[in-house]
Amino acid sequence: MAAAAYILCQLAGAPFEGEPVIQLTAQQYDRAIIRLQQREEEMFHNIEPLPVDRDDIIFLLREVYRGFSARADRQVVPGGDKGLMRATAHLHLTRWDSSRPPTVDNLVLLTQEEAEEHDQLGLQHWQQEDPEFVARVEGLLNVVRQQICY
Repeated sequence: MAAAAYILCQLAGAPFEGEPVIQLTAQQYDRAIIRLQQREEEMFHNIEPLPVDRDDIIFLLREVYRGFSARADRQVVPGGDKGLMRATAHLHLTRWDSSRPPTVDNLVLLTQEEAEEHDQLGLQHWQQEDPEFVARVEGLLNVVRQQICY
């Protein structure tokens, strides 16, 4: 499949940016859901059931963020990547825009420290302080909206 994609890109004159699909375990997905529910309860006092399911979490972790923090330069740290496996124990999903519910198109994957800072300072702070980061995440979330929501 990758070879076919490469050949088609070559024929079309388009760049081929192959990236291996990472494999995460069921435990990693379950941990992400549990942490999101805990964050919702602690930071947003939301005890309602999450409006995302396991499939949404799988899509976000594997396809959108590829097991990296949204702030990361996507370089693998030593010991953090074992072939196609990726360590995600340090990552948390949180609301991108705190005024909106935690839907699949409003979740960002960050390290624990980054998530706490994001929740405390809010999206408006990052729009002023780091517009490049905001544009990158908005681009990812627009892809989510196109593929899942609409």
